[in-house]
Amino acid sequence: MKRLEINKDYLSYADLEVLYRSTKNARLSIRYLAILKLYEGQSTYEAAAEVHVTPQVVVNWVHRWNEGGPDALVELGHTGRHPYLTPEQQQELADHVTAPPRESGHDFNVWYLKNIAGYAAEQYGVEYSVSGVCRLRKRNALVYRVPRIEPVGGNQKKGRL
Repeated sequence: MKRLEINKDYLSYADLEVLYRSTKNARLSIRYLAILKLYEGQSTYEAAAEVHVTPQVVVNWVHRWNEGGPDALVELGHTGRHPYLTPEQQQELADHVTAPPRESGHDFNVWYLKNIAGYAAEQYGVEYSVSGVCRLRKRNALVYRVPRIEPVGGNQKKGRL
């Protein structure tokens, strides 16, 4: 197998070491350390073992380094899945479920997560799971309250028969 060459034109060893030590991002710091080890002449296997990643990960970092230098190792934000509802629709849904359901014309008394998912499907045509509605609720800082039936007689303990 051909030894992987690293482009040392971007930074000197001393500059890379300063960059490594001054970086606050721990993940980026590990990438710089792996590149430092390769500057020292270690193999990708040795550098990978030292930073506790697989050799293939180090190879990927080297390719990124060779193409763009230190800036290429900076991790871009992960976008994830786009929400089903726009922020305006989420706010509209939040406003709707904060009012009592009977006042809005629903035939139930309490907004359970399943009811909210059903309303979102009916109103916006999107299918939310119960756990998806729970995450949506947390993102919009809505409190989830379920009424509890108070025992007859308050909190008094009942005696034995």
